[in-house]
Amino acid sequence: MDIKDYYINHKTFIAALESFATNKQKFKRYYNDKRLTHQEKSILKAKIAIRNFKLEDAMELLNITPQNDFIKAHYLFIKGTVYNNNTLCAEAAPLLKESYQIFMKLGDPHFAFPSLHTLLLALYNLKISNQMEFFIKEMKKMHIEQPFRKSCQKRCESLYHSLIDENDTALEKINEALSIKSEEMEDQKAIFLVTKFVVLFKLHRHVECELVFKEYQDTAGFTSTANYNFMKKMLEHLMYDTPLYAYKKHFKDAPELEYQANVVNHLSCGEVELAEICWNKLREMNSVLYGENYNYTGDYCLFSACLQKHLNTKAEVKLDLVNFQGSIQEKLVYILESSNKPLTKEDLITMLWQEDWSEESSARFNTLMSRTKKKFDLDVRVRKGSYQLHKKNKAA
Repeated sequence: MDIKDYYINHKTFIAALESFATNKQKFKRYYNDKRLTHQEKSILKAKIAIRNFKLEDAMELLNITPQNDFIKAHYLFIKGTVYNNNTLCAEAAPLLKESYQIFMKLGDPHFAFPSLHTLLLALYNLKISNQMEFFIKEMKKMHIEQPFRKSCQKRCESLYHSLIDENDTALEKINEALSIKSEEMEDQKAIFLVTKFVVLFKLHRHVECELVFKEYQDTAGFTSTANYNFMKKMLEHLMYDTPLYAYKKHFKDAPELEYQANVVNHLSCGEVELAEICWNKLREMNSVLYGENYNYTGDYCLFSACLQKHLNTKAEVKLDLVNFQGSIQEKLVYILESSNKPLTKEDLITMLWQEDWSEESSARFNTLMSRTKKKFDLDVRVRKGSYQLHKKNKAA
């Protein structure tokens, strides 16, 4: 069947798809349109579920058998997107590739572009640079005119150059993407800023990362997503040693980010056994990326930097307490400043007075800690019964 025939037979479905990004209310009205088939309505509802981060709902809606190649290509695109958004990129890539190839075989580059764009994102996550290079060349052959699609192309180019460690070029490309004005860019600017953040981080330009993060917070329709929570907590932890609280509610539909955050969190607290449990969860997802003994094989990123920070300081600092000369308050400051991990009250009591914990020594310690914090203006944070000195942010 010719593509023109498909467009005639599915004109209401196509009209609904075109309204998806521009008119949400109009798009939802198509749910009750009798001109649409059950398969078409299922695909439309799955798109809404994806936008609302309800990936399980989207997958249930795709329990259909496509009636022809045109519907099959859309079906494969939506299903591939669900897998990709759920970090199952290896499952997503072949579906997206087939969707793209069907659309191109039908002579429909307009609908082929989203499939190709999402395929490139999956390939980036899979670190397959040679295939990225090939499909970026295929994208350039489309001679894209629509402004936002030009931005998407530039972003894909940025991701490719970042993947092969040409990060200066990657930064140039993502800045070009952000400079192309369009209504869609205003709605989806956040994902482009995340890419810029990643590139700047790989260039070790952390202060600029903070500025991009603030711009990300100010984007239209900003919501506290899993990506946002991960970036915020990890960057603050890396730069200022702020405590890393990682709650499941902050990482809904992003289990990989949740486990990454908790690995760093538990290592920072000296909870090695809990860190290993979370690391093994990551290994179940991708044993190549997450090797044995905290061997992370991915690119330099927020996670790898925070991970290395705690692996580098895993061994305890040996304190010369026998020859220490100074007051008991100065001794406590010396211990806190020298330690690279949280210390329990029991540990501190032993180091300070060479005695075991007791109600009397615990009360004496509480008084000492209170007076020492006040005298030396210390920011000592207590978490799960352990104490750690927080390094205050130095003025720029």
